[in-house]
Amino acid sequence: MGTYDIGLDIGTNSVGWSATEEHGSLCYFNGRPAWGVRLMPSAEPASTARGYRGQRRRYQRRRWRLDLLQELFCDEMSKVDPGFFIRLNQARLHPEDRAEGHMDYQWPLFNDADFSEVDYYEKFPTIYHLRDWLTKADEKADVRLIYLAFHNIVKRRGNFLQQENTSLSAKNASMDDSIAQFCDELQAWCLQRGVECSADECAGAMSALFIELRGNRAELQKEIARLLEFYPENALDKKTVRNMTAWS
Repeated sequence: MGTYDIGLDIGTNSVGWSATEEHGSLCYFNGRPAWGVRLMPSAEPASTARGYRGQRRRYQRRRWRLDLLQELFCDEMSKVDPGFFIRLNQARLHPEDRAEGHMDYQWPLFNDADFSEVDYYEKFPTIYHLRDWLTKADEKADVRLIYLAFHNIVKRRGNFLQQENTSLSAKNASMDDSIAQFCDELQAWCLQRGVECSADECAGAMSALFIELRGNRAELQKEIARLLEFYPENALDKKTVRNMTAWS
C-alpha cells in the first residue's frame, strides 16, 4: 500500500474515519472504499447518578436522626416499654425473622391490655391527629406517643433554621422582597470593593427570570450573571461570579 493518511471525525456518539493516499485520493481495501463510521451510545449527563447519590445521603441522614432520637428517649422508654424500639425497628419483618425473644407479639406499637394498637388507631387515625392532640392535651401523655410524634417531625425534618422567628410562614414569604434585599446587599458589597454594579436596577428583571427559568439552575445562574454584567473581565473571577449568582 505504501504511505497513506487517516482522517477522523470525532463526535459525541460517533467516529467517522477514512484512509487517503498522499494526493488525497480515497484508498480501497478488498475492492471497497476505505471509509466508514463507528456509532456508539451517546453520553448521558451525570444528573441521574447525582440524584441517586443525593437520595442515598438523605436516607443516611434520616437514619442518623432517628437513631439519635431513639438514644435520647432510651432511658425513659425503658421504664415504660423496654421492647418498644425493638418492635418498632423490626416491624417490617416476618415473625420468624425477628430477634429471639421478640417473635410472639401481635402489634409493633402497642400490646397493652388496656391500650392496644386498635385503640390507638381509633383515637388517632393519622399521625397528625396525634400531634394535634399532644399540643392541646392537659393530661400526661404516654412517652411512646410523644416519641411517635417526634419521630414523624424528625423524619420529615421541617425547618429548624429560624426557630426564634415566630412570624416565619409561607403566607408571609415574598420572592420580590427577598430579591430586592439581595440586590441592595449586592450593590453595597460591590461598592465597597470598587466594582461597577447595577444590581439595584435589576430586581424586577431578576424576579421574572426566577419565574421563567424555575428548575433550571444552570441557566438561571448564567442569565443572572449576564443581567448583572458580572464577568471575569469586570474584575470578578469565575468562582466569584458563580458564588454571587448562587446566593440567589
